[in-house]
Amino acid sequence: MYEVTDPVAARQLLIAAEKERRAAQRQRRDLQRWRWIGVNGDEAVRAVTDLLGELLESHRASGGEGDPYADQLRTAVEGLPDQEGLLPAVGALLRQSAPETVLRHLRTLHEQEVEWLTPEAEDRLALLCSTAPSLVLARSRKRLSGGPAFALFSSVVMNGAIGLPAGVLPEVLPWMPRETLDDLIETGTVTAEDEPWQHRPDDELAYWRARLVPDSIATDRAEELGWREFLRREAYLRGDPPWAEETEEGAARSPTRTSTI
Repeated sequence: MYEVTDPVAARQLLIAAEKERRAAQRQRRDLQRWRWIGVNGDEAVRAVTDLLGELLESHRASGGEGDPYADQLRTAVEGLPDQEGLLPAVGALLRQSAPETVLRHLRTLHEQEVEWLTPEAEDRLALLCSTAPSLVLARSRKRLSGGPAFALFSSVVMNGAIGLPAGVLPEVLPWMPRETLDDLIETGTVTAEDEPWQHRPDDELAYWRARLVPDSIATDRAEELGWREFLRREAYLRGDPPWAEETEEGAARSPTRTSTI
């Protein structure tokens, strides 16, 4: 067995070994701090600290330097997460973030199995993060529930097989993307009786009425929409000569989901 006889070299080896021991001890202590707040393992800690660092930079860029939220994130990134204050700070800053950013961060938390959510919220997050959410809903043994936005998401991904609870439609109509409303009309979830145009911007009114109650559209509005089929029918009923065939660019079309307002 090799033995170090040089006292200087022996002392250096002992110092190096002590430094390694202390570093390992600090790492175990740091991991324990994170474990207390639901972040388990080196990889999860690195992912969460990166997430917190990004949130902190965005918060600073918007003028949030020096407030309690920034302080909580800064100390957590430095390895001293506060069990009581960190999660409220993260929640507050996520609410200030763009939806795409929120979803990306939530996916990180889900992938790393960070225990920051209730079991019900974790089930909803698993659905949002799934590449096949319709299968998750179809195979689920329990009915997942949430707020109006979650109810809308569930209905859309199931192509209307899951309806919207009573009273939810008026809440989600004003802000849902136009393509989503088109989907709901296609599946019969939204009908003329719902009068969705009452909750949409004024410049969309004619489009949604044309889709759901076409007989209510006047000729001038059909011309604005470029609704060729309607205009052909009106010309036929008036006894006007039949229209010449349109070129491919001007082909007859009705106000479907591919039309523009």
